[in-house]
Amino acid sequence: MSTIELIERIKLLEAKTPSIADFKQALREELTSGDPTRKLPIGGAKSIAKIMSGVSIPEGGSQEVDVDIPDGYTGMLITCRVSYATTANGGARLVWLYSQDGVSFDDEDEAIAEGNFVDIGLAPGATRQRSVILAALPRFVKIRVRNRSTAANTPMTVDLWRTISR
Repeated sequence: MSTIELIERIKLLEAKTPSIADFKQALREELTSGDPTRKLPIGGAKSIAKIMSGVSIPEGGSQEVDVDIPDGYTGMLITCRVSYATTANGGARLVWLYSQDGVSFDDEDEAIAEGNFVDIGLAPGATRQRSVILAALPRFVKIRVRNRSTAANTPMTVDLWRTISR
C-alpha cells in the first residue's frame, strides 16, 4: 500500500468515525486485519518482534518485558493475545510503564490512574486479542501483563508483540 493510498484510507476512516477512540480502533483494525505479525503500512522504518511467546501467568500473577525504543522511533503498537483457563473469573490487564533512564519506571497504580492500561475481556476457555497504540514514547517502556483471575488453577497463556515505527 502506498503512502498516498494510506492517507486516503485514513481520510475515509476519519470521516466515518465520530470520536478519537473510534478512529483509533478503526485504524488498528484496518492496519492489522487482526494479524499481529502483519507489517504496518506506516511511513518509515518499522520493527516487529514477538516479545512473549506462550508465557503462562498464574492467577493473580503478572509477567513483564522491557522494550528499549531506539532513537528516531516514535510510535508503538502492542498486541496481546491471551488464552484463558475454562474456570477463569477475571480477565487480563495490559499496563505500560515509562522510564527516562531504564531504571526507575512509573508505578503501576500511577500508570493506571493516568490511563496507561487496557483490559482484555474475559472469555473462559477461549482466546482473546487486543492491540493498543502508544505514541510519543520515551526511550524505555515496560509492558506488564496481569492475570486478574482469583479462582484457583486459572493460569492464562500470553503471546505479546511489539511493533515500533518512525
